Amino acid sequence: MDEFKKDLSQSALGDDNLNDLHSIISTYDYSLKTLLDKHAPVKSKTVTIKPSRPWFTSSLNSFKRVRRQLEKR
Repeated sequence: MDEFKKDLSQSALGDDNLNDLHSIISTYDYSLKTLLDKHAPVKSKTVTIKPSRPWFTSSLNSFKRVRRQLEKR
C-alpha cells in the first residue's frame, strides 16, 4: 500500500501545469490506468459451467461429506 501511495504522489495527477480540460482528463486516465496496471493487474480466469445433476441432492451431498470425513481418519 505504501508503494501505491508513493507512486500515486509521484504521478502526474497533482501537476498544476495542466490548464485545459482535455489535458486534465487525458492525464487522469493515463495515470490511473498505469497505476492500476502496475498494482492491480487484470487477471483472467476460466470458469467451467458444470452440467446440471438433478440426481445429486443435498442429502446425497451430506452423505458424501460425511464419507470424506471418515476417510480422512
